Amino acid sequence: MLEILNEDDALIYAGINTEDLFEERHREVEIFESGGRAIGAVGWSVWDFLEFLPGINYYTFFGTAYVHHVGQHKFLNLEGVNYSKTKKGSVGFSLSKPINEISLDDQEAVEKQIGESYFFSKKRDKKSLSHPKGFKTFLSDLEKEFAKKFA
Repeated sequence: MLEILNEDDALIYAGINTEDLFEERHREVEIFESGGRAIGAVGWSVWDFLEFLPGINYYTFFGTAYVHHVGQHKFLNLEGVNYSKTKKGSVGFSLSKPINEISLDDQEAVEKQIGESYFFSKKRDKKSLSHPKGFKTFLSDLEKEFAKKFA
């Protein structure tokens, strides 16, 4: 389906995950001395996306711009995934296990094969995460283009 939505090659990244896996990776709970608590999520905002990707999901799609800057070779022959048919230059895959058996460890194993510094993890300092240099430039140019259109 994401391939259909990406006919004009505008999609950069997308993913489909279970709620449980999303919460395990991104949910953050702050408990206050008063007994109250605040529930939020980290590592998946638009501002975070300008620095790194939220992570590998059960199904993950990478558009041609991201694949180009990371390097096509990084996406070839990943262990633990089933590839889906995509437009030349983009990559889509689901994890090999059934969705109800996927763990965060399974997702992180694929991230290590591509480059774990590109993906958010509570285990890593956000300052150690970053897109490939060329992709950061691509996003910066895209941001400037949108700013001109909507100024």
